[in-house]
Amino acid sequence: MTKQVYVIGDIHGRLDLLKQSLKLARIIDKNSNWQRENILLIQLGDVIDRGPQSLQVVLYFQKLKKQAKYFNSDIEILLGNHELMALFAGMGNNYAKFHWYFNGGDAVYSEWNQGPDPLESKPLAKLPQKFYDQFSLNGNFGKVISQYKAAVKYKKNLFVHGGIVNEKRSIDEINKKVQQTITSQNKEAYQKDLFNKTGPFWARNFTEKSLKDQCLRYNINRQIVGHTPKVGLEISNDGTLVYADLGMNQNHLPFILSLEEKYIRLKTKCRQHKQLLASEGCIKIVSREKSYPFTRPKFKPGDLIDLFSTDDSRFYVQFKVLSINTEKIIWYIGEFIYYENGKKTIKPGKWPIGHIDKHGIKAE
Repeated sequence: MTKQVYVIGDIHGRLDLLKQSLKLARIIDKNSNWQRENILLIQLGDVIDRGPQSLQVVLYFQKLKKQAKYFNSDIEILLGNHELMALFAGMGNNYAKFHWYFNGGDAVYSEWNQGPDPLESKPLAKLPQKFYDQFSLNGNFGKVISQYKAAVKYKKNLFVHGGIVNEKRSIDEINKKVQQTITSQNKEAYQKDLFNKTGPFWARNFTEKSLKDQCLRYNINRQIVGHTPKVGLEISNDGTLVYADLGMNQNHLPFILSLEEKYIRLKTKCRQHKQLLASEGCIKIVSREKSYPFTRPKFKPGDLIDLFSTDDSRFYVQFKVLSINTEKIIWYIGEFIYYENGKKTIKPGKWPIGHIDKHGIKAE
């Protein structure tokens, strides 16, 4: 029997909004238990980071998957780039621990630690290995999210977090390769295969030709992707690309998409919209683009900033501010200074001030 398909984009730790979204489609009841038959729910990745309930979202989906089977329904949760960052950190790679923490993993640590963010208080806190162990392949959460797929095809639709661009492998081959790379625990393979900026978890470099080529290759009409936040449901390139990340976390917005034969229907708290799938356009539901809350730099050129440390102190990171670039998003430009097992490495770089101002402490 054909299933009714529902789609939810990036959740980023918002269990409250996830439940509200599912209730919009009456998929769950007032007690947040599954209740509908013949449903395929597809979540496009990035269930974790930034929001306050990442771990609870992972566990809730596990519960729903079990319940859905009793209703001839199913849930497919896709890997997003944030799940990959967590898994890479769970491997024990120190640089991955640092970068995940500063790209939303701090919220996951706060939830796991059930207390205030330790890096917001002095002196600089040291992140415990037992936290990262939760995201190893044997950890409580790593063993769950490592099983998420990279891509799913259903009928004439291809679902993927970032997007498929200039890909020649089959969907099964893509999923198998991702699983092999994750289980290999190989740093170089992770960086080459999973952190490729044009790969399925990060892609944003779509062209009309590449989209049409992928439609022919996979016998699909469209890709439906998350990862790239939009102010509404956006359909582009003659209907071959549907953007489904509506910024649930930053916009505090419950929403769910349902796929019909010719239309895609967007349900929000206030209204319903529908749009032809073979069209172009944007159903705008957010009044403005995502704003950046950090506008006044806390540090100045010449400052040396303590950023991060592991609990054994064998790895810690500082940043030396050399200049400040006042673009739309303000950047610190300077040098990252890494200390690992007594070895010092300096790399030039830049970071938005929010990454550093939120957790950085001026070195004594």
